[in-house]
Amino acid sequence: MNATFQPSEAGRLMAAWCEQNAISQSRLSHEAGCGHAWVNGVVTGRVRAPDAARLSRVARITGIPLEALMTDRTVVPGSQRFGLRMDAVLKAVEAGTPKPDGTELDATYRQEIIQYLKRLPTILDMPLAHIPADPAVLRKKMAGWKPSRLKLSKRAVQKLKSAINVALDIAGARQLQRGSVRDLYGPWRELFDTAEVFETANGVKQSFPLKTLVPFFVWCQAKTIVPAEVHEDHIAAYAAERDADDLDERPVEKRMQHVRTAWNRFAGTLPAWPGHRFETPAPDRLRLPEMDFSDAFRAELDAYERCLGVRQADRYDPKVVGYLEAARALARVQAEERRYVDRKPDQKNTPRTYDPTRPLRLKTAQRHCSVLRLAASTLIRHGIRAVEEIKSIGDVATPEVAVAVLRDFDGRHGADHVTSSRQTLVSHLMSAAVRWRADLDGEERSIFQAMKRLVSVRRTEMSQADRATIEPLLMSSKDMARLISLPLWIYEEAERERKKTGKVSVELALKLESALPILIMTSLPVRLATLTQTAIADIRRPQDPCLPGNIYWPPEATKTNKALSAVLAPWKMQILDGFVAHYRPELAAEDNPWLFAGRRLGYEDGPRSEQRIAINLKEIIVDRLGVEIRTHLWRKLMAGLLFDATNDERVVRYLLGHAPNSQATDVYVDQMRSRWASATLEGITEALIANREGLIGRQEAA
Repeated sequence: MNATFQPSEAGRLMAAWCEQNAISQSRLSHEAGCGHAWVNGVVTGRVRAPDAARLSRVARITGIPLEALMTDRTVVPGSQRFGLRMDAVLKAVEAGTPKPDGTELDATYRQEIIQYLKRLPTILDMPLAHIPADPAVLRKKMAGWKPSRLKLSKRAVQKLKSAINVALDIAGARQLQRGSVRDLYGPWRELFDTAEVFETANGVKQSFPLKTLVPFFVWCQAKTIVPAEVHEDHIAAYAAERDADDLDERPVEKRMQHVRTAWNRFAGTLPAWPGHRFETPAPDRLRLPEMDFSDAFRAELDAYERCLGVRQADRYDPKVVGYLEAARALARVQAEERRYVDRKPDQKNTPRTYDPTRPLRLKTAQRHCSVLRLAASTLIRHGIRAVEEIKSIGDVATPEVAVAVLRDFDGRHGADHVTSSRQTLVSHLMSAAVRWRADLDGEERSIFQAMKRLVSVRRTEMSQADRATIEPLLMSSKDMARLISLPLWIYEEAERERKKTGKVSVELALKLESALPILIMTSLPVRLATLTQTAIADIRRPQDPCLPGNIYWPPEATKTNKALSAVLAPWKMQILDGFVAHYRPELAAEDNPWLFAGRRLGYEDGPRSEQRIAINLKEIIVDRLGVEIRTHLWRKLMAGLLFDATNDERVVRYLLGHAPNSQATDVYVDQMRSRWASATLEGITEALIANREGLIGRQEAA
């Protein structure tokens, strides 16, 4: 591969200057603000299209005319890109060629890129030597990619495209030079530094707007555009060039919108920033921002969450009003509640009532507020009410508003979409009305109850999709073993890499973190909300490493307000301890108490979101095993496994944390009852004809 490297004129001039002035190429790289091997890469020809901004800095340092350094630069990208194939790209990556800026790739990431490139022939159904190393051609071939057909998650497809982009950069197959902060100088560097100081002062460590703007700044600098001259045409030209030289399938308008939004964040706020603001379309949101509502409505939502849904809580507090007064107030409320109980003729137990004196869990109160904000937003979006007309919870917690919310839901998802979400929306609005509205009458209560009954979905069996996912795993002990051992598989890979390189990359730590929920949920399939509340302090390690450990969740971390405890085998504890000791420090601060630590800006002190844990878990299982398992489906899978072994629904109920006679327990084990009975009967009938050959022989003789 080295024989094909053709040094540019810039490389020859820089090599001669370093030799004449007795200065090492590494030192010149450092003074130019580049990676230590950049000059060497240009001199040897590995960097085939040196960036204009870097060459400009070299010209200022060395005195070599910029025109001389750029003599053949315009020819190199096109001549090397034309006719280049992906097999040559793979060889360039395998040879250890650095990026165009001279930056060396991490060994782990380089190996990952190589693995992705080697998968291309299978995915595109053609050899690497026939695949053009042209972003436009590759993007067209990838346009029809579907993660399900490729047996890859969406995130894995994104990582694949990112790896190909980096490989094309290394091979010089992309014309648009990617720049970094080190490439900025003059007014553009001053503008960046001003914005960075502003973001740091506001507690923003990694500014996404700045990350979006840096390549745009580098592009403008290369085009000799100064900040004060930036206008819409420049953003459009930049987006068009990125679109033509990138595998990303985002529309050009979306690329432009990202730059406009990032620019507007600082325009008008920073005195040094050009004051021009670009027009950006208002985001299409289901829930309008809180600041869009009236002060009175926002104050009521805050009070609802703060009081956990209990209006005038002091009336029921014996420490405030005394035992007798509190008991009288509570008795009056309970008597009023009994008046509205809507019992069916054949119903033995009374239906669920909304006790306004019982505090909600904080998360439930927050969900009520979220539905109330959704209801208010629906009224405003559809022009039913004006913002100033919505002043209290009573303005949105009504049957009429519930109907508007349901119609909006049907319009977005379709009226035939089977889900329990409709019932949840009505239930939350009714609960808020019962708790907060003093003027709620019996007729409105009855309408709410009837509406709940209309939209309720009574599920008596598992869905066909869930069956199709679970049954193959329950039938194949080998597949189930592969699924359960996936964390061990990933941990051993990570440990080999850590011991080989002596360091841990963020990507390696994220892979292991993604598989950790399997460790826990194969011991106790807790709900996702409970999983996020796994505290490191509540992981109990035994003194003897050969004994099992356990994880404890306090009542406030569970849906049923009951403490939970999971027993973990010694090998699981070894993986957990290894993760906390070596991998978690790359993902979270030491003072973050959660096993799954938050990483979003502004949420670094809290736990990972439920959605992110679910996505990571689903994607790593798809990537390694080719099976899609939704996070909540783990509860059904583990319930089926336990019932198949014990035929004891009581034990399953304990495992899942369900109430006695729970309908959910019936649904979770419904497909296992007949299977267990059938397997038992099969064993009996097979035993009766154990000597098949003898029976058949006697029959033939007769």
